[in-house]
Amino acid sequence: MRSALRVLMLQPPPFTPLAISPKLWLDASTIGGLADGDSVTTWTDRARAIGVTQATAANKPVYKLNIVNGKP
Repeated sequence: MRSALRVLMLQPPPFTPLAISPKLWLDASTIGGLADGDSVTTWTDRARAIGVTQATAANKPVYKLNIVNGKP
């Protein structure tokens, strides 16, 4: 008599940076309404849902399209 072997593969839940309790999480894919080369005036911190800003114009990050795998 043959016995059937069943294997149950458990998958961990998908990774999210919130699982490691970051103090700051800036995700460029959440920025909307900007064209390639625009300065980012406010960037929403996904860890705490607050807007992060840079007052000095020369230090503001620049929004660039299609940098990594078609993402900003």
